[in-house]
Amino acid sequence: MIHVVDENGNSLPNAAVKIDQISTDFPFGTMIASTIVGNLSYQEWFVKRFKATVFENDLKWYKTEPLPGVFNYTIVDQMMQFVRKNKLLVRGHTMFWGNPTMIQDWVENMTVPQLQKAMDGRIKSVMSKYRNEFFHWDIINELLHFNFYEKKLGPNATLDMFKKVHRADPLVTLFLNEYNIVENCDPRINVDMYIEKFKELKKGGVKVAGIGLQSHFSAVNPAFMRAVLDKLATLKLPIWLTEVDVSNMYKQEEQAVYLEQILREAFSHPSVNGIMLWSALGRGGCYQMCLTDDKFQNLPTGDLIDQLLLKEWKTGTKRGKTNELGSYNFRGPSTPRRSWGVGQGHDEDLQVMNHEPAARPVDRLTVRGGQVVGHACTSCLQFGQSKHSLFDYVVVYLRCPSSTGELEEHSLVKIAPPNLSKVHLSYQKSYTTVKGGMKRVEKPRYYHGIPLNLGGFICRVCCGSLKTTINKA
Repeated sequence: MIHVVDENGNSLPNAAVKIDQISTDFPFGTMIASTIVGNLSYQEWFVKRFKATVFENDLKWYKTEPLPGVFNYTIVDQMMQFVRKNKLLVRGHTMFWGNPTMIQDWVENMTVPQLQKAMDGRIKSVMSKYRNEFFHWDIINELLHFNFYEKKLGPNATLDMFKKVHRADPLVTLFLNEYNIVENCDPRINVDMYIEKFKELKKGGVKVAGIGLQSHFSAVNPAFMRAVLDKLATLKLPIWLTEVDVSNMYKQEEQAVYLEQILREAFSHPSVNGIMLWSALGRGGCYQMCLTDDKFQNLPTGDLIDQLLLKEWKTGTKRGKTNELGSYNFRGPSTPRRSWGVGQGHDEDLQVMNHEPAARPVDRLTVRGGQVVGHACTSCLQFGQSKHSLFDYVVVYLRCPSSTGELEEHSLVKIAPPNLSKVHLSYQKSYTTVKGGMKRVEKPRYYHGIPLNLGGFICRVCCGSLKTTINKA
């Protein structure tokens, strides 16, 4: 809604209003590879759609300093020319990464003083060269899975990284970046562990932290995503999906269906501040998911991006007149910066006040082709109740014990295909249907399927095994 007033603050009814969206405040981008350098087709395809990006591997430590003291930013400089020319937002990825396969040999066997000196050199080198160029920095990648630096330097290693990078560039937002937080249950980590790590950083004095969720999906459960995002939102920190893709175990058309579920769920969540896809077309193809072929013709996933970014999530031009109170309502799927043209047939200096974007759609469940692509209503459901929707989709709310033993609200979407009698779990375990529920064959740690429409199942939020707590839908 906008409110039109004259120079004296008086409301102007029946004022002609024209609204043009010139940009969006919701950054949506994709990773680029070094193959974009000098490739005009790649560049033209990219800038038509995206205003934000991140580099695939070229900014990582093992790329910029392959040998001690030997720095190489040649490719990064060329990619930065493309970024600057097109005025793109760019994330810094990643300052450090504790995965042993991604650590230089000369770093891995250093003594503590040697390692600290090398890390200080890494920070000084990249931050002095690109100060104020990156609006985010992933300080350490996959910390909960690989804690090389904390093992080597002690429990405050990550906190020290944050403080040193912040001193080098106080304006940049500093992120942790982790996988299997929002994608599915992981036997090694969970969302509560991630939250505790951010609380540790805050206690240590870090005030510019952001929550990075890699979002490499092999199975998609929108309600699981929502529950995790809701829990992370309690930290009141910016949340970004930083590396979104769908496994290439699926056909291209299936990838597009699942990608749509992910993007709609993330875009609709009020605490998600931005989305990055992980879909650059490198020399060896794409990591898991491409948006185009090698001629930069859209694949089904690319068609989806065009539908969302260039059409559905773009307000375009709106025309109308203010009501008797001087207000004009319009739907805007994000919080855009806009240019305004207002007039009543005579010259007058007018101002636009109280720009309030419409809420993102979060109150419906849309089903297309047997797949959930919209959002489930949450206001009308109580614990233990379920509500039918099209194609036998059911939204269920449960109370599950947290790590402290307290009961928490978790939500799931259940799919009930009439002919399905078995769900395959990780490492080939399964639950078999029996009269009245499910017989546990062997309890798995987590699974990649969707719960059956039965009384007992695994909670996708806490990965706990639940007994018959709800009735059949």
